[in-house]
Amino acid sequence: MGGRRLFIKVGDEPLRGPLDENAVRASLESGVLDDKTLAGESEDGLAPIHEVLARPNAKSPNRIPKIGFATAGLLFVAGIATATVFYVKNRPPPLCEATPKILARLDPARQATIKLYVTTPAPKKLEEARQRVEGLLARMAAESKGTLSYEVIEITGDTRKKEALEAGIQADMYSGDTKGAGNLTTFFFGLAFSYGDERDRLAALGIDSDVQTAEFFIINKVREISAKADKRSSRIAIAAGHGGIEIGDSNLVPPQGAGKTPSIRGIVNQFFPYYTLDDVDLTKAEVPQDAVGLLVTQPDKPYDDAELAKIDEHVMRGGALAIIASAAHAERDDPRVHVKLDTRGLEKLTAGYGLELGRDVVYETGTRYRVSAHTPSGAKTVELDWIPAVRDDAGLDTQSPLFIRLPEVFFPLASSITLHEDKQPGARFRVLAKTTNRGKRDTRPEIDLGLLNPPPQEGTVDSFILAASVEGTLTSAFGKGKSQKPARVLLIASSSLLANPFVRVGFDEGALALATPYANSMATTGILVAKNVFDWLSYEENLGGCLVTLSKRDEPKKKN
Repeated sequence: MGGRRLFIKVGDEPLRGPLDENAVRASLESGVLDDKTLAGESEDGLAPIHEVLARPNAKSPNRIPKIGFATAGLLFVAGIATATVFYVKNRPPPLCEATPKILARLDPARQATIKLYVTTPAPKKLEEARQRVEGLLARMAAESKGTLSYEVIEITGDTRKKEALEAGIQADMYSGDTKGAGNLTTFFFGLAFSYGDERDRLAALGIDSDVQTAEFFIINKVREISAKADKRSSRIAIAAGHGGIEIGDSNLVPPQGAGKTPSIRGIVNQFFPYYTLDDVDLTKAEVPQDAVGLLVTQPDKPYDDAELAKIDEHVMRGGALAIIASAAHAERDDPRVHVKLDTRGLEKLTAGYGLELGRDVVYETGTRYRVSAHTPSGAKTVELDWIPAVRDDAGLDTQSPLFIRLPEVFFPLASSITLHEDKQPGARFRVLAKTTNRGKRDTRPEIDLGLLNPPPQEGTVDSFILAASVEGTLTSAFGKGKSQKPARVLLIASSSLLANPFVRVGFDEGALALATPYANSMATTGILVAKNVFDWLSYEENLGGCLVTLSKRDEPKKKN
């Protein structure tokens, strides 16, 4: 055949070749290879692919007129081309945009180390997961230029098992392709991290993790542990001065004696010191210029136009904004759970960003909060439609950074969100949580929702959005042009998402009977969601982009 034999290198992937020049040209022309590919006739002589292909072929092979040899040559080229296309299309995805930025911040003197603990010999599925993660760690180590290294610890006996347990790695169980407890296999598959004097872990990574999900968890952990060791902190502003539900309120679990119960703020300050939470009274001050994110929680007092304009200015600077609020807000110490529907001015802001906050309360008659409680009149099963339970298999976007790997999230006292994509042309909208098609939207101005004996609800039956986001170069909600750089806005329309609604009701016996089981089932999830919100607000390096977006992955193909 006589063509050149070329080596190719795509990004940080291993060198491939030698491959036939015609196959390489075909792959480039078809878009399988791009302009960033390197090529060369030797392993140490790589250059940009277009430059190499423009060079004349030093070899001048004799033409072979025989049809048999010509056909064989074409088949050989076709085979090589097919193999090249197969390799490039099935190669591991490149590192996400955020990973190199985070790795570049690592201090070489502290040396980040990741140990992958994995049981061996392993079932096929675990072995495949190991190969995915090991390949990912290799690419990350290469990208770090020496500041990150990794090691695979194969667990074959009690000694290594003890080491894994001491590192905080948890045993998991896998049933393979069979069902039944008798066929379960116990295995280890987790990671231990060290950086300077800091230590952390991903106790059980999960053998079903795709590469993007694994990368998100791993690089986020690197981000956190390095921020602790290097004493870096992301400043997040908290809108204050409006009453309502604040992150400093002790409202996660029922009162226990004279001691103070935990709050979201206290937990963040204790366990996540790489976040600095600063209260900002918008009646007196602007959102600080160095605040990467702003959190607005359920207010009692309405926001006026001047305050909303300050929030909009933060977004126009490219800042992130998270609003956790609804029109359905119940007062403290009221066992009737009486709500007066009022969006308190926030609808002006959210509507401008294309996330219209409804003046309503949303019920869920399909998957609502259900609990068996010990009430003053005895044991009773209570079902509360005003606490929609959104699950990972029905309405919860568990591929988003906000709700990743959470099986179920409660949205107490929720309102509906209507998307208006025409308000933000070119931006990316994402539905993060919605009810089943048995949701109900009630627009009565005042409603007693009730506790142990909820009254009948009214309203339209449908599926309603409870959480959504918009990202991109955003248009001002007040006609002040476009954001200086890409910005993000999140709306979770649940006034008590970060609170135990039964603790707020007060010392009513019925409320106390429900507060403890609610805390048992939701307190940990609520803390995780809060932490995820703070993560999302501080993703200056677009870490959320590491995950596959459902809006793109599941987008139906357009019909001709």
